[in-house]
Amino acid sequence: MSEAPNNHSPNLSTRPPRSARVRLGGYVILARIVDKGRAEIAGTAGEYKYNNPMDHHFFRFTGITAETLKKNSPPAKETAKSSHGSSRTRHSSARRGKSSNGARG
Repeated sequence: MSEAPNNHSPNLSTRPPRSARVRLGGYVILARIVDKGRAEIAGTAGEYKYNNPMDHHFFRFTGITAETLKKNSPPAKETAKSSHGSSRTRHSSARRGKSSNGARG
């Protein structure tokens, strides 16, 4: 029997995960990885892939495995609270919205 999606799992077939620039726990890509992991568990990941090559950089740097993070990801309420307003990077309007290869990570 498959797990039913819960209200805390993002539906990535209708909206993208949080930006890789959003900080969570001091890491700039963690919020996006958590969104993709939750959506994968709920079956709502759409075209987004959890544990893709972009995510591998985070896992290598921290030494955590993708499966461990997915099993132990913090509750959605906590990630929304800790990531709200914490992105302090400056964005160049020339670079905003552009992708080097068009693939979603």
